This record gives sequence, C-alpha cells and structure tokens, in this order.
Amino acid sequence: MATFMTLVNLVLSRLNEVQLTSSTFASAQGPQAVMQGAVNAAVMDICRREQQWPFKYSKQTFLTTAGVQEYTPPTTVSDIKWNTFGVSRDDNAKPAIAAFTLQEMDYNTWATRKRAQDQQTNSTNWSQPQTVIKGDDGNIILSPPPKTVSGGNGGYLITYDAWADPSLMVNYNDTCIIPDKFSYIIGDGAIWYGYDFRGDEVARKEAENKFNRGVQEMQRQLIKPTNGFQSTMLVNGRTFNSIPSRFGL
Repeated sequence: MATFMTLVNLVLSRLNEVQLTSSTFASAQGPQAVMQGAVNAAVMDICRREQQWPFKYSKQTFLTTAGVQEYTPPTTVSDIKWNTFGVSRDDNAKPAIAAFTLQEMDYNTWATRKRAQDQQTNSTNWSQPQTVIKGDDGNIILSPPPKTVSGGNGGYLITYDAWADPSLMVNYNDTCIIPDKFSYIIGDGAIWYGYDFRGDEVARKEAENKFNRGVQEMQRQLIKPTNGFQSTMLVNGRTFNSIPSRFGL
C-alpha cells in the first residue's frame, strides 16, 4: 500500500509544487501542509462513501468483564457482521474454554423475553454468553451476562468481523488502506480539497466531478452488484430471470 508521503508527493507533483522528503515531511508548511490534510480528507471521504469497502474489512475482538452485558464497538467501526460473533478458545482458562459461535437474536425478542431474566442474575449465576444482540444504539449485548473466568485471558475473548475506518495518517511512512491502483482517485480528491486553499472555484468543481467519477468506478469494481436469480415459474413453457434489486429484494 502507498505511504502517506507517496500520496502527498503525487498530488504536489500534479500541482507543480515542491515535493517532500522523509526529513521535511513532519515540518511541512504552506501548500505541502495543506496537501497532507487534503490527502487525509480524500481517504476518509472515500472510506465513508461505502460502509463495506473490502479494504475496510477487519477482525475485531474484546474481552468480557464479569457481569457486564453491554459493550460499545470502537468508534472507527462503521458496520458489523452480526452473524460472525464467537468466543475464542482459551486453553489456559480454568476450566478451559472451547471456541464456539454466539447465536444472533433480535433486540425486540431479547428485550421482551430475556432482558428481565438477565437483569435478575448476579455473580452466583452469571454464565457463559450464548447469544449476541444488536442494541438499538448499535452496542453489543451479550446474553446471559458473562461470568468470572479464572486464568487465561481473564474473561471471554469475543471475536467478530466488521468494517472499520482507518486512523488519519500522520507520519511520512504511514500506509494507506486503499489499494495502490486507486491512488490516482485519492489524488483527485486531494486536489479537490486543495483547490479550496487556492480559491479556484472552476478548477475545484472540475476536480470534485473527477473525484466523484473515480469513486463510482471504485464502487463498480469493488462493491458487487446484487446477483440475479432464475425463477422456477414457467411462462409459456420457459423460465425467466429476475433481478432482485428491481423489486427491492
């Protein structure tokens, strides 16, 4: 993946500005500093256009605390794959914990059928979590509340798949999560943001349109369209194909 300095210099060269080196990057001023911010802005803009870009996919983990039922995902997480929650194996726990998958439950079902029961538990009957619930506020709810785990990790290590936004790049050698072949689109976005510094409205609008077209091309390549399906219904002795997206399926 391209480094922060590579992307910034890509934009600076297109604007005919002096490029940065590893020794001058941290102390950059003027247009060079503006382009550092513009590159970060372009990357974050791209990342927020789609929650499920493949390059944002990540494995997330957290450790349970005895009696605590609700957990807040990291602020960088933009979307969670709720059917991937599980407990990791921990051979050093006493007794040892075998890996298993948590069952997903709808929040309303849990709230009406199990929440009161969970709230009545205490340290004598906290247990091994079996179910995960997506709270209405996006928090992760485990049911029943986790019990104390002796040895090993000191709790149940919960794993799940998610899509997360990157942190802002700061150092010259920080790497960008967006694949290199789309670096030119990051450059287009940075130039769009950068033209605000120059006050050139015509060039800014042209760069914005070019950036948006580039993002659309990324979506075409990386975000798979809904597949069609073949109906088994016969019409005049023939089957016919339907595209689910046409019917909101």
